[in-house]
Amino acid sequence: MEKPLKIAPTIFLLCLMLAGIAIRMVDLTDAPFDFHPDRQLYDGLLARGLYQQMIQPGDGGSSLGTIQALKDAGGFEPPILPFLVALTYRVVGGEHLWIARIWTSLLWVLGGLPLYWLAKRFFSKPAALFAVAFYLFQPFGITASRSFQPDPFMVAMILWAGWALVRWGESLNWRDAILAGILCNLALLVKLPAALALICIGLAVVLARLGIKRLWRHPQVWAVAALAALGPAVYYFLWRGAGSGNYFSFWTLSFLKLFAQPSFYGDWLQMLDGILGLVVLALGLIGVALARPAARRFLTAFWLGYLAHTLVFPYQTVTHDYYHLQIVPLAALSLAPHAELVVERARQIKGWQRLALAGVLVVAAAYPLWSTARVMQYYDYRPEADGWERMGQELPRDGSMIGLVHDYGFPLAYYGGISVSTWPAQIDLDLQALRGSISTESFEMEFNQRTAGFRYFLVTLTGDLDAQPELKTWLLDHYPLQSGDGFSLFDLAGSK
Repeated sequence: MEKPLKIAPTIFLLCLMLAGIAIRMVDLTDAPFDFHPDRQLYDGLLARGLYQQMIQPGDGGSSLGTIQALKDAGGFEPPILPFLVALTYRVVGGEHLWIARIWTSLLWVLGGLPLYWLAKRFFSKPAALFAVAFYLFQPFGITASRSFQPDPFMVAMILWAGWALVRWGESLNWRDAILAGILCNLALLVKLPAALALICIGLAVVLARLGIKRLWRHPQVWAVAALAALGPAVYYFLWRGAGSGNYFSFWTLSFLKLFAQPSFYGDWLQMLDGILGLVVLALGLIGVALARPAARRFLTAFWLGYLAHTLVFPYQTVTHDYYHLQIVPLAALSLAPHAELVVERARQIKGWQRLALAGVLVVAAAYPLWSTARVMQYYDYRPEADGWERMGQELPRDGSMIGLVHDYGFPLAYYGGISVSTWPAQIDLDLQALRGSISTESFEMEFNQRTAGFRYFLVTLTGDLDAQPELKTWLLDHYPLQSGDGFSLFDLAGSK
């Protein structure tokens, strides 16, 4: 009887992870318009370009051009996930975008292992299992972790590297130090912002074990830091060069003024309310205070890493929900002390009270799963993908295009096979105004500069065209108009 009880947590963990995979496979082959399609289709195009290079390695034409164009469009991190997806395309013998969902879902679910090992170090096994269940089945986490972008992979790697750092801090042996350095290196290569959480966690680990005086003299500390920084330093500073500094200047320094605006904090809380719920957020913060010292140090460091992420990316904090994705495992671990209290209380009650408590917990866990699966099945985005494909067939191909188009032109590029350079949409103009970089040139001069070398001006964002009356008037007054299903096309080579 003792052996089955001993392996019961492992079996339950395995069941949780299998269920975590299963819920993410619902409506697997639907088009990726459910969650930030611009980011997902960007990586989809990148995976396509890499796949074409694999099957036609001697072709330096369109596929290589696609990859370079996407890098120029703003890609920053190395395309690790698109490469894995492209490699899978090669193995299965064809491009199937839903393969990316399997990859991101699997990577996220596997992150439940280090989460469990971390939680088990700090809390009881039932509380650790609760943390894994929250991580796997929190509704926003389910939706976001299916998306084709590096952020779910980054969060999973933060958990793997964080577990390795804690393990190394406990043992201080070279094997664990090397493992911690390698996993931190991989996390930072997946996406550099992982460094913010891992620096805070790493400092908490070494300060607790070595103190500030011994820290600087310990060779393993320097070894872990060197291993963690090696790959990112080569990629971001040697290969990317000035682009890294420009990225930081654009997205961080330009938006520091947001911290002086009270609305920033309201928008931030509103974002967290939609992702997690403010009650859950408050309970998580209380859980940090209730945790035992070792757990409290780790959780405090993790929360500080999340706050540092906010300081570095203030604009995305209030506009991009997936920039908060790491708060899902953070909340899972922070709620574990409450789970411990519930488990302790459950052991003291019997009969109908225990059954009632079990019923409440089952309903509380099942409803979000049912609701999330229902939403995934309710919306069918395949017709939207078909619409972009039809548009690509209708549009002319005898000249390059610029225009006001959905999601930076990525849906049309992916499904319609037509690349469109983007004229600033209203959200881009608002971004420029927020940075204080409004153009002082005349509209005619700006229009001529932006459209130089392009044959057509395409509009699929009709509302954005209405919001820019000067552009609308100029186009209607000067160029022939051709309308189609969902688009308006102006011939810049023609004249009225």
